[in-house]
Amino acid sequence: MAAGGAAGGKAAGGKAGGRLQVRKAAKGGWTPAKRAAFLEHLAATCNIAASARAVGMAPRGAHALKARDAVFAADWAGAIEAAYETLRSAVAGLCAGGS
Repeated sequence: MAAGGAAGGKAAGGKAGGRLQVRKAAKGGWTPAKRAAFLEHLAATCNIAASARAVGMAPRGAHALKARDAVFAADWAGAIEAAYETLRSAVAGLCAGGS
């Protein structure tokens, strides 16, 4: 049999003749609802740590999710930009003599 075949072959990510290890998703992880709430809070506050804590997650977990999920990373960038725009508007209003 050819190398990598069923007889003594190497399973993807495993040892020769070994089984592929499959991991279950963590319970209570970054659900779609938690992701949306985090991004909404981030857009309102521009505070990553507070936004993560607001949804019951650790800031480190938020950064890890951003690193492995391109869609979440793009949404994160959009939320930060929205927060910056809110801050710019507030500062402009204060500089113009508003309250």
